[in-house]
Amino acid sequence: MDGVIIKDEKDSIMLQNLAIVKLLETLHKNDFINSEYFEKLEFDDIAYKNIFYEIGLNNTSTLLLTLFLLLNQLLEFKSKGENIQLDDVDNLVRSRIVSIDFDGECLPKKFDFIKYIRNSIAHYNTSFKTYNEMTLVTFGSEIFIKVDGKNNKQKRNIKIGMYTNDVGMILDYLYFKIIKHLNDKYHSKK
Repeated sequence: MDGVIIKDEKDSIMLQNLAIVKLLETLHKNDFINSEYFEKLEFDDIAYKNIFYEIGLNNTSTLLLTLFLLLNQLLEFKSKGENIQLDDVDNLVRSRIVSIDFDGECLPKKFDFIKYIRNSIAHYNTSFKTYNEMTLVTFGSEIFIKVDGKNNKQKRNIKIGMYTNDVGMILDYLYFKIIKHLNDKYHSKK
């Protein structure tokens, strides 16, 4: 966001979230955990420093945190009535799903994968398993579906699996889409 002053507090917070994500990404790429600076850094509790030594900055928690932030930002734009299309995001997410485990007859046609994944992360309904050096993240949760097209709703369990490298590609796309949206929004107001 070159030289753009963000006056909307929510947009400003969103940009701050994106900046933190990019800072973590940059620190990881520059091997910050193994730097002399990090080694000398004093923590109030050494256990936290040891956690970073063990898992690094680019870990499953960072992946989920980032995905949650970006999906939530897109949904927030939409809920504010801003002109942002999410069909491309939904199609991208759908194209990267490698497994669906659903205890209903069939998944609803208009299933909102964006909200579902965001909610799964928010409620800590995720898991990671590695197969042949590929890590699969599973988003699991309960959904309510209409039964026989009526207003009667039943609870169903669903699990959706994606490889973490595909989630990373989705993150890159979401980041680009959010920055483009904010640039368009603030540059068009000049």
